[in-house]
Amino acid sequence: MAAEKISTKSTRTTAVSATSSKKTTTKTKSAAPRKPAAKKTAAKKKTTSMWTLELISTHIRDRAYYLWEAEQYPDDRDFDIWLKAEQEVLSQIMR
Repeated sequence: MAAEKISTKSTRTTAVSATSSKKTTTKTKSAAPRKPAAKKTAAKKKTTSMWTLELISTHIRDRAYYLWEAEQYPDDRDFDIWLKAEQEVLSQIMR
């Protein structure tokens, strides 16, 4: 005959036979308790880690050209303009 199952708190199942008054208790698998999610701490991101030497050089070169162009292409200030571009780009990276 068919057995009727009665569930209590989803951890134990009690089976009752229709012809007998004998109760059998079996343990069923329950879902494993969930682990609490790990707290994510806001770590400081190192902005310098994503900058490669090639990328920094490209930014300095582009900035120096822009400054040189803005000063109407002076012939005698190329080194000063380069140093200014270097300072601006590196200060942006270090923020």
